[in-house]
Amino acid sequence: MEKMLNDHPEAETSTVVTDLRTLTRNLARFREPNHGRSVVEVLITIVPFVLLWLAMWLMLPIGYGFYLLLAAPAAGFLVRLFMMQHDCGHGSPFRHRFVNDWLGRVIGVLTLTPYDFWRRGHGIHHATSGNLDRRGSERLSRKLRDLLKDCVAGEYISDWAKEQFPSEWENKRNFVASRFVKSK
Repeated sequence: MEKMLNDHPEAETSTVVTDLRTLTRNLARFREPNHGRSVVEVLITIVPFVLLWLAMWLMLPIGYGFYLLLAAPAAGFLVRLFMMQHDCGHGSPFRHRFVNDWLGRVIGVLTLTPYDFWRRGHGIHHATSGNLDRRGSERLSRKLRDLLKDCVAGEYISDWAKEQFPSEWENKRNFVASRFVKSK
């Protein structure tokens, strides 16, 4: 906005400021959520997605061709669901955070994106996007790196794996390397 004001000669500055105030006043009605529209948007996205999902399941015995034809529109609705989950993270669809959060969690099950974890990371993204020294979340990256390190160390590998591969389990690094890393 400052650049736009500086690009005009001094005589036009008051006109630009007035136009910006008028624009702000005209757009103010879009700041408040429209609950009816939010419900309609959720329904016109989730219902077709579920119907496409069911149709794909029913078409599977007939052949993969029909299944793949339905996969493209289903993917489009899945992307739209993620966009709605994103809007829930910003508190856009409904006035109450409780409703937005639970809608985001339900949609997160469909998009396979844990809503609360994503919302926290996305909030950090917004808080640091203008600060290139803090861009990307180092704190979240560290947590993810530690979690992966614990997984490799065997902290989260099930008892089933311990029973199935007892000799490899003794040396956990060899276990991981022998099962997940291709040798040359």
